[in-house]
Amino acid sequence: MQPSDKAIKPRYYSPRWFVALWRGRLSFGDTFFGGVFGPAFILVPVGFVIALAVEMLAPALMGALFLAFALVYALYVSALLPAVVQTGWRAKVVGGWRWVGILLVLAVAAALWWMAYKYWLAL
Repeated sequence: MQPSDKAIKPRYYSPRWFVALWRGRLSFGDTFFGGVFGPAFILVPVGFVIALAVEMLAPALMGALFLAFALVYALYVSALLPAVVQTGWRAKVVGGWRWVGILLVLAVAAALWWMAYKYWLAL
């Protein structure tokens, strides 16, 4: 990244950052780590608190809650996959690790869809 690019790079997790993320205009590191796994640092603790509240108030809804969480994150990761592939394709400086990252995101998306399918069957 050039020094002049830092001035126009949007703040992490701002609306402008998400627009740049979806369009594949960020670096591979920002797209891979910040885009795919960064929101999990917020969603997992929030999801835990919500699941705890649902378990105490309406335990019968836990399966539907897990299905909703799996679907939302599966949709998010699947929608981000083209940006990961696009930035990974351009990121020749990271060598073979870019392919590992792309395959990992593909595996995460597949696992999330599999979890959603299993939760759906369990309802």
